[in-house]
Amino acid sequence: AVGRRGAHDDAAGSGDALQIARRMVAAEGWRSLWRGTGVSVFRSAIGTGSTLATNGWMKDVLASSPVPPGFATDVIASAVAAVALTFTINPPDVVRVRLYNQKVDASGRGLLYAGVLDCALKMFRTEGPLSFFKGLSAAMWRTVPHVILTLTFIGVLRREMRRQEQQRCDFDGSGL
Repeated sequence: AVGRRGAHDDAAGSGDALQIARRMVAAEGWRSLWRGTGVSVFRSAIGTGSTLATNGWMKDVLASSPVPPGFATDVIASAVAAVALTFTINPPDVVRVRLYNQKVDASGRGLLYAGVLDCALKMFRTEGPLSFFKGLSAAMWRTVPHVILTLTFIGVLRREMRRQEQQRCDFDGSGL
């Protein structure tokens, strides 16, 4: 199961996914399979929202700049969006990893954190606000190229689809 490294002293992390899931359910109950889901959903929502909003905003900004629309604006806007995404999702990523990796008692409750809010508050109080940005440089190296490639590829595909649609309309004589 994802995020189970080091969570137990036994061999819970060895085997295929089904074997691991069975051991987790036997040892900690069905809820163990869903640990960290809430923070993952939150992370995905804010990550997607920040990426799309920043990319759109940056394209609007670039529309009134000397940068010609097209590939260059896709790359620049997606790079800015990727940096915004990384800063946005790193805090829930750090919390999520801590929740995944904490040891649990016999009833499946975490020994260090009672949940997302408890984890975040303890991190803030004991380590300060910068603790939410641990691993940021590694996250940048992983996230920025992926987002640039994805959003730039989408931009290229959209332009090509518009071009082909325009050709089809011109060919059909429909004009619209």
